[in-house]
Amino acid sequence: MKNSIEIILEEAKKLVRPSDEERVRRLSIANRIVKLLEEEFSRDSINCEISIQGSLAKDTWLPEGKDIDIFLIFPKDFPKERFEDIIKKLIIVAQKSGIRWILKYAQHPYVQYIVDKYEIDIVPCYRIEPGEKPLTAADRTPLHTNYVLSKLSENPDLRDDIRLFKRFLKVLGIYGAEIKVEGFSGYLAELLILNYGSFINLIKDVAERWKPKHIIIDVEKHYSDVKTIKKLFKDSPIIVIDPVDPTRNAAAAVSVESLSKLILASKLFLHKPDILFFKYPEKYYVDSLEKRFFPPIVVIEFPYPKKLVPETVWGEAKRLCRSIWNVLERYEYKPYDVSVWSDEENRIVILIMVERDELTPYEFHKGPPVYSNDVLKFLSKYVNDEECLGPYIMDSRVVVIKRRKYYNVEVLLKAQLPLIAPKHFKKLVNNCKIVVLKSVDDIYRLYSDIRDVLLRFLLKREFWYVNLLKIS
Repeated sequence: MKNSIEIILEEAKKLVRPSDEERVRRLSIANRIVKLLEEEFSRDSINCEISIQGSLAKDTWLPEGKDIDIFLIFPKDFPKERFEDIIKKLIIVAQKSGIRWILKYAQHPYVQYIVDKYEIDIVPCYRIEPGEKPLTAADRTPLHTNYVLSKLSENPDLRDDIRLFKRFLKVLGIYGAEIKVEGFSGYLAELLILNYGSFINLIKDVAERWKPKHIIIDVEKHYSDVKTIKKLFKDSPIIVIDPVDPTRNAAAAVSVESLSKLILASKLFLHKPDILFFKYPEKYYVDSLEKRFFPPIVVIEFPYPKKLVPETVWGEAKRLCRSIWNVLERYEYKPYDVSVWSDEENRIVILIMVERDELTPYEFHKGPPVYSNDVLKFLSKYVNDEECLGPYIMDSRVVVIKRRKYYNVEVLLKAQLPLIAPKHFKKLVNNCKIVVLKSVDDIYRLYSDIRDVLLRFLLKREFWYVNLLKIS
């Protein structure tokens, strides 16, 4: 007789397997683009292999995804400066064929075709051998595809487990290696399933044994001892040696928070298996807001910098979040949480929950002990300052009560943002808007369009444990 986990996983597999119709449609579009490019490139005698890569090539894709990867694989003697001509060629082909296109950027530019709502990334790269140093960030992808295919040929049924794990990660919001997510890439998800042999084996180990900075997985046993691995990849929350490149941690993008979310969700799944772990929520769970206390939430809204790559925008936005946190701590506003959201078109919104948005006009300031060599300097600084009381001695220290420089969080941030903003955000500071929300009514009145974003930030509850444990 099947246990509850087996029943749930069988039901979940039906959700994550693409239909035959969807397989035919997706492969048909991908092959059509490959054929079109092969004809155009052979006409111009451009020597490269054009092939489908990524999850479509490996047959590990999820039915809801609309992304297709096609790689142009060039020999190593192809001049890198000619990639610009290749990009122009791809744009011309799209224009001739009536295909909508978008120029995108990673380490180097690539082109995305939009065909029947499918997003087809066409990426130039170089052909390299396993273990060989890549010339561009994309060069390893064909090796990754070949490696996973070789392992799946031995155990084709693992495709279902890979799909289960990918959907599990997506529902948790930790699928993707981009800075926005700092989660698990599709390739990493595949490697973990290949290593553990099934979805449930992986989840059990995650729940029972995984701890940040204590997880080291070397599928192909490239290294003979753990100490060498730790030294090479120090400070990584999780280390998974890339089978095709032992100098690379395939899990380098995973943050402590994303890893911790996977650990907690795995524990809960084993405790209370449920199909909800494989279904996207229809709407965010909101309980009775009248019962909730409401710490002040500072909303800083920036216009979106149009010409920047999303990875750059997210990287700088998260760096700014850390700087804001440090400023708020330094000036005693006691931040509880900070987050960033963006529609990647018009706005970037930084949210900060603080213990208080206003302080008393005065603060107690401790100076050095009377026996310190710095005590006279402290006395000289404050003795003629009419804005403070003291200096006077308390116990063995000289202290003052002085006027606080910033006793309003909005005034503090307006003064500090120009000083702490990263490069591209400095240009946006003059056009940013700072608002302090003090009630749920403020959320509905001022930010109804991103209400769910703000409610998530306020309530700080993940739907997958709220719905399952029925917390109220």
